[in-house]
Amino acid sequence: MMMTPLVKTPEATEFFQMPDTMRKIMLGDPAKLDDSVYNSVVAAHNAVGEGMLKVAALTDDKTRNDVQRHAAARTIAERAVSFLDAAKTNLEANARRLHREATDEVERSFGADPNRASVQSEIRGWIRENAKSAEGLAKIREAMRTNAEVGAVLYHSPHFLLNLADSVRTGMMMDAIEIHMPKTHAKFEAGIALDEAAEKYPKAISKVRRTFFNLAVAEQAKSRVEV
Repeated sequence: MMMTPLVKTPEATEFFQMPDTMRKIMLGDPAKLDDSVYNSVVAAHNAVGEGMLKVAALTDDKTRNDVQRHAAARTIAERAVSFLDAAKTNLEANARRLHREATDEVERSFGADPNRASVQSEIRGWIRENAKSAEGLAKIREAMRTNAEVGAVLYHSPHFLLNLADSVRTGMMMDAIEIHMPKTHAKFEAGIALDEAAEKYPKAISKVRRTFFNLAVAEQAKSRVEV
């Protein structure tokens, strides 16, 4: 269905004719995000879609003049923005929760264990020795893949004690989490996806306000004198 916006700009026309696939890029695909944000993201999609329909309907509203149409569209826009703000807040809160839960799970599994200090010290020394060559790095990676305790040492040992560049140590550590703690790794990934979705919402909110109504025209409604 082709919708005609009140605001006569190329941006508004493009926004109102945006396919669902582009809206999912802008607001996030609720089917692909963590279940905790499903309802709020769906509500954001519905608020924008239904808002567009109402704004487009205003173009044929014979009971309002142009100023009144834009003032009404402003109300519709702010209603939609309230749902976008709520979705953004929910995305950010659940991103933090997932990251916190995943970090706690890693700490419980890979955190320093006094009962394993002796053997982990030997592993640390073995990593430090093998880190001197490319062949040794390959051995470390293979050991990390097959032995979770190597992953634990990589997690709780500073890179300089392992003779590894910080980026190399971090990469191996994350690989160890993905291999030995796949559900925890999935939480990290889900949290990142929520953060990335939330980052797009300010732009979406700004676009709704620019394309639903013309601010200068809507402001003229304030000059109305009630009799």
